[in-house]
Amino acid sequence: MYEKMGIAIIGCGGIAEAHCQTVLGKDENIKLYMYDVDYRRAEFLCKKYNASGCFKTYEDVLMSKDIDIVDICVPHDEHVSVVLNATQAGKHILSEKPIARTLAEADMILDAVKSSGVRFFVAECYRFYPSALKAKELIDKGTIGKPFLIQVNSLQFHTPSGWRRDKEKTGGGVLIDRGIHFVNYFRLLGGKVKTLFATFNHDTISAMEGEDTATIQAIFENGATGQLVVSWGMRMFTPFAWMAVYGSEGTMFDMGDGFYVFSANDPQYNDNGKPVRLFDTMLERYIIPEEMQHFVDRMRDGEEFAVTGEEARADLEIVELAARSVETGRAIDLTNE
Repeated sequence: MYEKMGIAIIGCGGIAEAHCQTVLGKDENIKLYMYDVDYRRAEFLCKKYNASGCFKTYEDVLMSKDIDIVDICVPHDEHVSVVLNATQAGKHILSEKPIARTLAEADMILDAVKSSGVRFFVAECYRFYPSALKAKELIDKGTIGKPFLIQVNSLQFHTPSGWRRDKEKTGGGVLIDRGIHFVNYFRLLGGKVKTLFATFNHDTISAMEGEDTATIQAIFENGATGQLVVSWGMRMFTPFAWMAVYGSEGTMFDMGDGFYVFSANDPQYNDNGKPVRLFDTMLERYIIPEEMQHFVDRMRDGEEFAVTGEEARADLEIVELAARSVETGRAIDLTNE
């Protein structure tokens, strides 16, 4: 249990700054520190967010008695070494997604976490997106009956910068980077995937090495069909639902501006045959502050994290098997994995 805690952010890029703007940088019982291979970046964030100090080497972070937790915000290819060193030093770990580039790397991390006894949370922010949470609640309540089609979409025109263009550093393309958020969303709504077939395209964003568009067609163990589309290569697109779940008794969807539900059987979700708008969404406005608050709360009360290492590994498995499907041109049966 940690009422007071010292947290060192490892890697002072854009996502680190987003973390600083949450409870990590505002709670008077949290002392925040910075480390980056470029010491000037660590100093910059330290001054900007009035942090307690910055370190010149990662070894200094791990040896410091002031540090209870490392917040890993480094490129994907560095996750394994940074996490393994942290476990050896007995530091608890908050790691940005994905857990790793490959399942083999993820298993190394999980083995080290288990043997060391440290706590490990993967920062999958979409698990805290209001529409995701409400949709899961209503599915479990049976508000729309038996779901038979689940669609999740993320369509953008975006050119990644820096290391995110490098397939070796990221472990792939858009699916392992932005897309793994939506894989988690997909699995939250549909449950375990039984079979999947994937396609990758790399026709628009030539500056990146991996795919700029990925699609997954899935069959969940509950019998529902799933469709996932993630793209950075859409120069223009029609209005689309970030999420839609079609059930035997209704439908729910998120258009990015609000979360809507229609139920044939529940009058509170039926406006004379039209869907009811439950709340404004404004995608991504809430989710990083919510996930950081969740992490701090669970460090203080000792309860389980919403996104465990095993959960993050399951997301990565979908990404890895999607790549295998693309390579083989075949559907993948997960019951044989």
